[in-house]
Amino acid sequence: MRVVASTNIGRLLRSSNRLSAVEAPPETRRFANVTLYPRLAAVTVDGTPLPFSPKEFALARTLFEEPGAVVSRERCREALGGMTGWKSERLLSVFIYAVRLKLRAAGAQLEVATVRGRGYVLRDH
Repeated sequence: MRVVASTNIGRLLRSSNRLSAVEAPPETRRFANVTLYPRLAAVTVDGTPLPFSPKEFALARTLFEEPGAVVSRERCREALGGMTGWKSERLLSVFIYAVRLKLRAAGAQLEVATVRGRGYVLRDH
């Protein structure tokens, strides 16, 4: 995964959009007004880049694989580097909170909802 400084993300996205004005790259994922660019390790809301850390991006990427489907807590922990133990539960909660906060602050029309006892689901609100 390539990590890109947030100041360069906008420029890279603009150049990427010029190259593929007709169709987005197949690995690009869009849900509601949020777009995830795996090759750029970037997330945008209505075209505005969000400053996601590498772990926040990895978590968002896992949730975007199947919007609307429940993603287990275990799978989310694996996306964060295969954390184990009681501390991993707390760290996962911290990263989920950070992703929720950034999406909400940017005006995303989706939410990361908790499914009690199962995991998390990405859905529009």
